[in-house]
Formats: sequence, C-alpha cells, structure tokens
Amino acid sequence: MTASKYQIYLASLHWKQLRKWTLKERGGACEECGISNIWAVIGYGQPLNVHHIKYERLGHERPEDVQVLCRRDHELKHFGSTTLPDLSALYWKICVGIKEFPDELWSLLKAIEQLPIVTTKQLSLPLTA
Repeated sequence: MTASKYQIYLASLHWKQLRKWTLKERGGACEECGISNIWAVIGYGQPLNVHHIKYERLGHERPEDVQVLCRRDHELKHFGSTTLPDLSALYWKICVGIKEFPDELWSLLKAIEQLPIVTTKQLSLPLTA
C-alpha cells in the first residue's frame, strides 16, 4: 500500500471506528508507558495513537494487530529513538499523589480526563514546540 492510500485509509470511517473502539477497549492509556490520553496531549501535543503492529490485514484488523501508544512510544516503535522526554515516571508519581487529593479535586480530574480532545490540526493551528 502506498503512503497516500494509507493516509486515505486512516481518514476512513472504518479506521476511525476501530481507533475509537481500541482506545476504549484498552482503557485509554499507552500500552507501553501507561500515560493517559490527557497526559499524552499535554506532554506530547497529541492524543494517544493507535499503532499498527501488523499491516497484513489492513482494513480487516484484528485486536492483536493494533496497539495504543503515546507519541513518544509510537516514535520509538517506528524509528527506534525519539527526542521526546519520558513522562511516565512523573505521570505515575502524580497518580500516586492524586490519591491524597480531596474527593472534589479527584472528581474534577476524572471529568477533565473524559473531555473530548481537540488537536491543533483540527483547529487549523500550527504546532508549537
């Protein structure tokens, strides 16, 4: 499959539904480092990715053909290296600390986590470093 056909596939309704289902089914966290979607957006400037582990069944993927990854771990899978910082240790330290927060703050953080993510691409804004 050419790169342009792959991009067309990624814009398809089938892929969008599979991506949404995969994110929900896998708990909305990176399967490598565990950071949540909101942390992926804050830390790496984009929501979690759904990565193809295998491309043989493209368009007819099975659950084992895809993996939920943050931008950093996605780059590591494709390129073997990344310049992005590893935020997972900080994420987990904060998650442990959150257990000591008042119930009202915990509820607010849970509500924020459920908000839909709008990317700069969707807003037609340039990415900033």
